[in-house]
Amino acid sequence: MFSSIAAKVGMPFHSSIAMCKAAILSLSRTLAAEWSPKIRLNTISPSLFNSTMSQNFLKDESMIERMSNKHPLNRVGSVSDISSMVNFLISDDSSWITGQDFSVDGGLSTIVK
Repeated sequence: MFSSIAAKVGMPFHSSIAMCKAAILSLSRTLAAEWSPKIRLNTISPSLFNSTMSQNFLKDESMIERMSNKHPLNRVGSVSDISSMVNFLISDDSSWITGQDFSVDGGLSTIVK
């Protein structure tokens, strides 16, 4: 499942998305408990990454730089950053992981910059 760091970090003007994405986190944990051991269920909570949906926030170099500077790793994420986590979670390498939330966010949810 996909949530967002907005569900975990207070951010101005994110109340509606934060509420909805927090519900996904709770649903994910609950379903992981109900469906184990047959089905594993985890959540990925990304920050802003370069995608079709985020193009309004990344229209030009100045916007990309401003957003990059908010992240401790000094860049906006890429689709491959997210898909790498997806690939790991659906592989046998994560066979003992369920009910977890993974922040793929360049450190934004845990490191003060």
